[in-house]
Amino acid sequence: MEIERYGDKLHLALTDNNLEQTWVVRVPANLALGMNIGVGDVRLSEFANSLDMEVGVGSVNVEVIDNNYRNIRLDVGVGDAQIRNFEDNVRSSRGFISDNARYTGNGEHSIDIEVGVGEVRVRNI
Repeated sequence: MEIERYGDKLHLALTDNNLEQTWVVRVPANLALGMNIGVGDVRLSEFANSLDMEVGVGSVNVEVIDNNYRNIRLDVGVGDAQIRNFEDNVRSSRGFISDNARYTGNGEHSIDIEVGVGEVRVRNI
């Protein structure tokens, strides 16, 4: 594993291919995150800040603990995108094999998730 720190940023990366691992990373709920994952499944619980994520192949499930979001943008090239338990400002658009979902609110944070193949769900708990 490669670990690098740049000021207030922490970079974790695997240096070997063909590994199967399960990571549990605990961070403060109010920490803004940026993630770029080639293949894998991501679950975030009790999240309460901005998120920018790209996943090549896999699934993403994000549980947020409030609706303090200005916008949520979910895009899936092949698969499914869902936003649950937010106010009426949710829009979805399904293509032949692609899906996207959008939410617009009055909060301060944003979520932007792109998945090439798989599924993404954001749910307000």
